[in-house]
Amino acid sequence: GDVTAGQAREGESAVAPPVIGMLASVAYGRDAGPSVTGADWIDALPVLVWWVDAAGLVEAVQGRDGWRWGMQFEPGSTGVGWSEAFAFDAKDRAVMLSALQRALSGSPSFDVLNLRSTRKGAKVAVRSHLVPFAGAGGKVGVLVTDTIASPKQLSEIDRLRRGRNHYKELVEASTSLIWACDADFNFPFVSRRAAREIYGREQQDLLGQSLLSLLEDGAEAEAARAAIAGLRERRGLRSVEMVQRARDGSRVIVSVDAAPLIANDGSFAGAIGMNANLTTLKQRERRLIEALRIERPVLDAAGQAIAVVKAGRVARCNEAFLRLLQAEPMALQRKPIGDFFSSTEDWPAIVAAADAGRELDRAASREVQVMRGARATAAGAMWCQITARWIAPGEYVLVLADIDHIRVREAEALHNAHHDDLTGLPNRRLLTVRGNAALAASGLRNSACAVLAIDLDGFKEINDLHGHKVGDQVLREVAQRLGRLLRPQDTVARRGGDEFTMLLPDVQGRADIERIAVRLLQAIEQPVPLAEGQQGHLSASVGIAIAPDHGRDLDRLLQLADLAMYEAKLKGKNRYAFARMIGAAATVSATAPRASQAS
Repeated sequence: GDVTAGQAREGESAVAPPVIGMLASVAYGRDAGPSVTGADWIDALPVLVWWVDAAGLVEAVQGRDGWRWGMQFEPGSTGVGWSEAFAFDAKDRAVMLSALQRALSGSPSFDVLNLRSTRKGAKVAVRSHLVPFAGAGGKVGVLVTDTIASPKQLSEIDRLRRGRNHYKELVEASTSLIWACDADFNFPFVSRRAAREIYGREQQDLLGQSLLSLLEDGAEAEAARAAIAGLRERRGLRSVEMVQRARDGSRVIVSVDAAPLIANDGSFAGAIGMNANLTTLKQRERRLIEALRIERPVLDAAGQAIAVVKAGRVARCNEAFLRLLQAEPMALQRKPIGDFFSSTEDWPAIVAAADAGRELDRAASREVQVMRGARATAAGAMWCQITARWIAPGEYVLVLADIDHIRVREAEALHNAHHDDLTGLPNRRLLTVRGNAALAASGLRNSACAVLAIDLDGFKEINDLHGHKVGDQVLREVAQRLGRLLRPQDTVARRGGDEFTMLLPDVQGRADIERIAVRLLQAIEQPVPLAEGQQGHLSASVGIAIAPDHGRDLDRLLQLADLAMYEAKLKGKNRYAFARMIGAAATVSATAPRASQAS
């Protein structure tokens, strides 16, 4: 296309560099063009000089072998347009057109890289310098000087071009607005994508506009203006939140980072910066705050102890949770949740179960002991049922239910089911459980286990004379005396009435059993307190059966011990007797020494 000359300002003329002007003085061409005469030394230079008038016609060419530069016409031809005079690549023709137009307007362009084709089809890379030049008679034109670009120069230019394109792609790919402003805070550059996405504006709409014009009016704008003004004092901006307006009037919250640019003379030359869009994040924060504001009374109204645990610590909880653990909120946040469980294995087990339940969308539930109070010690432990549900990696919702009273009732019920109401000693049921376990263990260890049947002598007389209340008191006293004789592994049980049974696992032989039996008789024959300061006297008849001598069946051993006890009672009471096995029949030993006579 033709080049149209720009309007020259009055009193101004374009002046080419001295070398370019000297080269232009040797051009030749039509009568209407400048007067140029040849020079052999110019032809010897590795350059091609040509002059284009305001109409875009090549008026003169100077240089040897113009075809090597992609020239398509013979020197001396007239009326040839610049775009037809040389075989430019299509994209480079547009680059040259832009440079020619700038030069006609008075702005030179240097090192304009362009590719051309020679007559033989080879590609040649040319660096062109275009400067405005007035020829004879004041005719306006452009002087073009071509030089061949070296491979090194081409490589460097290509590297710079690719780096520039890469940088441009990075800038345009950013969702944050990347901008530059001049000393008056006006934009000479803004990134295109972010201008659209954040502000709903095209890039050209913001160019030339002031950074300050984006600010929303109000009290917040004053602080933002002060921060921007600080750039003049070389104070950069780092994550400064500002409220701005989009094209449709909506509020935009951005985080601004900026650095001032300083000119060579030390003055403020502008700034470069980036606006990160925080609008969506702030909206989410507001929704979260609102949700938490509503969540707290909802959780408190639930009645159950509820907490959210993140990274092993309580992030938030309701009042019921605080009351249950008897802990302050700050103390609860500082301390790992696992420290509130009696066992160190409880919390890892709960986490593992909750993680496993995630796949099935199920909560994990188990009973644990939780320690309460500021110090959270075992002294304040209580039983709770904990339900844990996975909601995110390392994050769980916990619900604690106080089941301590249930556990207490269960323990009481279990105790009552296995213990005598009057004396608190194990009853027949618990004696059976412990006896079978002791016999099984003695069989594995190949040790002896003794069963002692104890019947009180003289209890019926005390009970009939002083009443059942006193009789019950005597039975409790005897139970306590028998309990004081026990080793940790022994058991004494009340079988009913005034009959007791003692289970002695892991005895070493008869001598060991006899020592215990003698101590038993001595303990029972001590005076017992009765009503109104009176004292009563009791004794005991004791029958002894030994496993494995008399078998390993508990019922059979109890039967043999009872027979031996009756034999001791017939022999005078206050004594013990051993049972014996002869074939399948049971007998008892001869009379045993009285307790008062035994050593």
